[in-house]
Amino acid sequence: MKKISLVTCACIVLFFIVNYNAIISEYYNYKGNILYQEGSFTGALAYHNGSLQNKKSPEILHNLGNDSFKIGEENTDLQRKFELYNNALNFYSGSLSIAENFETRENYNYVLEKIIEEFTKQENKGQDKNREEQDENNNDQNQNSSNTGSNSEENSGAQIELSESNMEEIKDYIEKLKRQQAKNGQYFNKEEQSDIDSNNFFFGNFVNDPFFQDVFNRGGEKDW
Repeated sequence: MKKISLVTCACIVLFFIVNYNAIISEYYNYKGNILYQEGSFTGALAYHNGSLQNKKSPEILHNLGNDSFKIGEENTDLQRKFELYNNALNFYSGSLSIAENFETRENYNYVLEKIIEEFTKQENKGQDKNREEQDENNNDQNQNSSNTGSNSEENSGAQIELSESNMEEIKDYIEKLKRQQAKNGQYFNKEEQSDIDSNNFFFGNFVNDPFFQDVFNRGGEKDW
């Protein structure tokens, strides 16, 4: 039986040491992809985040963007939904800052459109509510009834999904994105594509090491 020399053993050990992070990163990314396909987006986010801690690559950042968007899409808390959509944009920007990719840019534009769509929906909802309250107040005054203001009080108890301050913050954020896109020649129309400068991206540690703990439509043109 042929013996392996010490030099060969040392080379093998050195190879695994040097490539350890890359190997672990690929494993985490692989596990994240499986969970994503199964619809476990929070679990996918955990593994993809673990993959990123070992190796920064445009593919992993792209995957994290998809994870964040999907979690946000399922979230019923609007403030949290906007936060997750914003995280998705940051991940896509981080990916594009490393390498240009058509699908990543398409996803970035799509999520940006979803943010504007959700904001517009909430803004219209708030305007409709104000009109209804005004109409009710006018009716109360015209009728000169003894229960003036009761309708207004009932409406004031209705659940408001986003506060006025939150709406203002999101509105300012969208305007900032629009200015940035105008500056870089980017358009909301997905048929008009051009390069943009990517934002600096920041992300938190969503979970601890996902390997050692339990983990919790594609529309026509999208890759999710």
